[in-house]
Amino acid sequence: MSTGELLDIEPLELKFPFELKKQILCSLQLSNKTDSYVASKVKTTNPKKYRVRPNTGIVLPRSTCDIIVTMQAQEAPPDMQCKDKFLLQSVKVEGVQLERLKEERESDGRTAVKFQANKACLESPCKNNLIFCLFL
Repeated sequence: MSTGELLDIEPLELKFPFELKKQILCSLQLSNKTDSYVASKVKTTNPKKYRVRPNTGIVLPRSTCDIIVTMQAQEAPPDMQCKDKFLLQSVKVEGVQLERLKEERESDGRTAVKFQANKACLESPCKNNLIFCLFL
């Protein structure tokens, strides 16, 4: 488990039991260890190979959020080595940002969360954590 300042991440390594031409799912859990709302965004070095859902969102104070990472169906990599990485960005969302987010979330759902998570990261210093992946 990661001991980041805002979020704990479990697991720190995503393990994909490789099957030829099949999608493979891995789950990731984010735990907010603060008394604040935390905006998060997951990025990958290989976005065509992986789908992350949800890739942005808000983790409520002292709660958890489950994320599913799907590796798309593919041919076997030549050396069966995975060099792909994932980056989790997180930032506290407070005050006016939080109120605006709540209002927009009620009216527009997912789009509002995406916009606010990106905007929050631009306005405040983000905390970054790396997550690695392995083929089994």
